[in-house]
Amino acid sequence: MSNLVFAEKKQDTYPHGTWKALIVDDDKGIHDITRTVLRDLIYENKNLEFISAYSRSEAESILDDNKDISLILLDVVMEEHDSGLRLVRYIREVLENHLVRIILRTGYPGMAPSQWVIVEYDINDYEEKTDLTAQKLYTTVIASLRNYRDLESLDAIRTNLTLHRLGLSRISEASGTLFGARMPEELILGVYRQLRILLGGDDETSLSSFAALQNSSEFRVIAADGRYAGSEDMDPRELIGETLLESLRALKRENRNLLIQEGSVHLYEDARYLRFLIQISDVTRLEIQDRQLLDIFASNVSIAFENLRLNREIVGTQEDLITRLGEVVETRSHDTAQHVRRVGELCKLIAGKIGLEENSIRELKMASAMHDIGKIGIPDEILLKPDVLTDEEYSVVKTHTIIGHSLLKDSSRPLLKTAAQICIQHHERFDGSGYPNGIKGDEIHINARIVAICDVFDAITHGRLHRKPWATDKAADYLKEGKGKAFDPVLVDIFMSNLDSALQINRTFPD
Repeated sequence: MSNLVFAEKKQDTYPHGTWKALIVDDDKGIHDITRTVLRDLIYENKNLEFISAYSRSEAESILDDNKDISLILLDVVMEEHDSGLRLVRYIREVLENHLVRIILRTGYPGMAPSQWVIVEYDINDYEEKTDLTAQKLYTTVIASLRNYRDLESLDAIRTNLTLHRLGLSRISEASGTLFGARMPEELILGVYRQLRILLGGDDETSLSSFAALQNSSEFRVIAADGRYAGSEDMDPRELIGETLLESLRALKRENRNLLIQEGSVHLYEDARYLRFLIQISDVTRLEIQDRQLLDIFASNVSIAFENLRLNREIVGTQEDLITRLGEVVETRSHDTAQHVRRVGELCKLIAGKIGLEENSIRELKMASAMHDIGKIGIPDEILLKPDVLTDEEYSVVKTHTIIGHSLLKDSSRPLLKTAAQICIQHHERFDGSGYPNGIKGDEIHINARIVAICDVFDAITHGRLHRKPWATDKAADYLKEGKGKAFDPVLVDIFMSNLDSALQINRTFPD
């Protein structure tokens, strides 16, 4: 056994694939001779596949159906004296095919002089049939195939660069829409839609996919398409199983968020306050550049994800500071600090019922905490007086609307501008008899009209230094009596329709 010697494996020289060569000539003998001379030609492990055409019109039809012809051996004179030249024009100008190599052959050189033809027509060689020996034909064809190969490689590079630029542009557009998201669900649904478009293109409906979110609650599917349609509110683990989920968890340990498997793309983020999963299935084969573009998109998603986290942290800090500032003012006047929390929640309730946008509702809730911030400029002997105020003292208290507005009006922040407007308008009355400017109806901003009702309701249903809290029925009657006078009648009706929810807010934030 030890004496056995294995021969070296010979290199495989059997052709793999073909170069398509079109012979265009009205003489069948030329076709036969050409096939005989070139039948054993092998270049770069590919041999020649011959296609024959006997007229210009037949050649045009063949070229229309075969976009991958590498070489054309073309007669000049066929059914007409310039049939070959007209075919060259058709190839280069109509078909816009600048890759195929064209070798003109003629038996009548005087009818189309070589210098003129080479200058006027985009051809690669021009030979008289009598001069085209077997050896010369062989070398001419090899040179043309080599030229075609190089041009094809350059064209593929240009195509790939164009596609890559297009892909980057699509990634940039898709990513740009994500950074405007303010809420986790808005971000995830945006990523979900863009990823389906990127992977499916014009045929995204053929994809099966779902998006799942866990935002301080249960992990649940929030969008689904294809074979996953109808799985909304399911736990995504029921769809993918624990094995795949563990693979996704491993991504975080590698600081990655993208997993590409056979026919599926998974995007997974997991943080302390938020977790989401997007799975796109039935994806066709992804090329290397496609995977690179997906990596860029996934990185942008991570940045948008972190951006959302930081924004939420800033907004949370801002909301906490504003609420506490409002509480300080209320506490100074011996009102409960919970007053500003309840007013904020009541404003959120009513604003939601009248259809304000989510961002506007959030801004109103936060800004309402500062509705009485102007009381910081009211002297203690008036603000803390346990008895009923005199008319003169009450006039001083009224200035808290102007003081609060003055403190906030010059800020460039939308939230503080909203708060400034609430400060100066929340004691205006719907009939125009309020203060400080006596405006009425829709002249009073909707935010201030909402705060006016919520502030009064909370104040009269909770005790103060000089009075006890009112019963719910009495408070409700007071609001009803003020319809069209002190309060916006439409908003009062909405408040009354949601009185149970308002009372629940009272119970949630007791003094």
